[in-house]
Amino acid sequence: MATENKGLIDEIIGNINKYIWNDKDCFKKYIKNNENYDGTIQVSDHNKGVPIRPVCKGDKISPGDNAFRTDIALFYGSQEDKEKKNREKEYNGEVYLVIIEVKGSAKITTNEVAEYSYRARRHKNIYPWLRYGMVWSSPKERDIPRRFYTNNESLDFAFNFNGDVDNNFQNFYENILRKQIITSLNLHEILNGKTGTPYFSSNVDFGYKGKEDCKEIEGG
Repeated sequence: MATENKGLIDEIIGNINKYIWNDKDCFKKYIKNNENYDGTIQVSDHNKGVPIRPVCKGDKISPGDNAFRTDIALFYGSQEDKEKKNREKEYNGEVYLVIIEVKGSAKITTNEVAEYSYRARRHKNIYPWLRYGMVWSSPKERDIPRRFYTNNESLDFAFNFNGDVDNNFQNFYENILRKQIITSLNLHEILNGKTGTPYFSSNVDFGYKGKEDCKEIEGG
């Protein structure tokens, strides 16, 4: 995380907390076997890091040692290990759902897309239900550029706040972040023993505002 991005990261975190709190009843129904869960998703400090293995309560999470450094990490607390006896320490039970890397206010570069895509792949090797994306806030380049598509392999989403986080956050939350959280919660449940699903399809949304049909594909 570059120092100049701290203000942008804090602004995004503030909006995430507000929108998730207002939407907590939605998330509550996706998380089972957790009597104490109140429906809120937690947001980590951007210097905390995401563990590369389960850690116990009291253990220090140290980026570069037992954790990957990320800008924003969304997670919830799991109670599933609390009934397990004969453990010297209790697993802290943080289930990571979505990682957001924050670029800043300039145009994204080819190297940045490739680097974040590489980080996404490494994280997903450990947390296969994890959703991973990048955001930035550049008024100079409103759309997602072609170089993102030509250099991305593992990122699940990208969004440009166009220099105004507050006025564009509802669009980001409703069309991207909310869906990514729900997808991660469902994948986590499936990977932890839920029965199979009727089908699987990984759809890509380009944000065409109701124009995503055959005419759009044909350029009509």
